[in-house]
Amino acid sequence: MLLKYYTNGTPSPVLLKQLSQSLQADKLLIIPTDTAYSICCNALSISALGQLAEIKGVNPEQSHFTIMCQDLSQASEYAKLDNEAFRMMKQNTPGPFTFILPTSSALPRIYKGRKEVGIRIPRHELVLSLIRYSGAPLTGFSLPELPQQLEDIAYDFNPELINELWGDKVEHVVDGGIGSLQESAIIDCTSEPYTIVREGPEQLQL
Repeated sequence: MLLKYYTNGTPSPVLLKQLSQSLQADKLLIIPTDTAYSICCNALSISALGQLAEIKGVNPEQSHFTIMCQDLSQASEYAKLDNEAFRMMKQNTPGPFTFILPTSSALPRIYKGRKEVGIRIPRHELVLSLIRYSGAPLTGFSLPELPQQLEDIAYDFNPELINELWGDKVEHVVDGGIGSLQESAIIDCTSEPYTIVREGPEQLQL
């Protein structure tokens, strides 16, 4: 189902409740972020993570899920932040950056055995409000690659076309307007010096 979100303010309680109930029921959503549209779920739901991996065509126990948090306090529950990582993340979040960090022991079983996890604090009011309202972090991927017969890249950023293509695979597609094709920067913070693995739409402030 396509749900409208008007980006000129805080999401309505009605919308947040509807999306939160879907997350609590282990359903998938497609939502706008500060970069591209993302297919996402409750990051702590093993069932939902399995569904997400199936849509992306990846092995859930070998894939690198990124956890979207509302702030640094929540991020520190799922990853180990030393003083330097905390300082850099504080300076650059919220924003279009994913930080690869050592894992903590609070992650669910599907993450076990991994030494690192991606942490993201997006600069997008819907994402942050939904995490606060639902009480759990999110995890997500960029949308799956388009089928070969589709050459129109608008299926990656036009919410009505996204709903047409993926609406039957998820509980809701949230229409937050025309999206972007940009992805977040990736910074590896597991060893020093930190390494920019992928450039993003904004320059990292050091």
